[in-house]
Amino acid sequence: MSKKGVIASLEKWPIIWRVTAPAAGSYDKDMVFCESDSREEALTEYRALRRAGWPVRVEQVRCGPLPKTYVNELKKIRERNAQNPGTTMREVPGGWTESA
Repeated sequence: MSKKGVIASLEKWPIIWRVTAPAAGSYDKDMVFCESDSREEALTEYRALRRAGWPVRVEQVRCGPLPKTYVNELKKIRERNAQNPGTTMREVPGGWTESA
């Protein structure tokens, strides 16, 4: 599939749900409390955090394809990132690669 085909098929991209406090993380990035394939899980987390007074919002994210080598490449980035405590990398929600 061409790059234009990938962009054209945006409505078919996987969706993930995030609960974030915008610009509240390191280097003014969003602080992510929850990232899930499940809308219900994200909404449950959102409600609990809002009741506790956190200024969070729910975001729906369409996930475009990653390079076929993304798992190894992301691991390399994690190893070089001073903000990462070095725990085992979890599965990437919405992670997929463009088919050949």
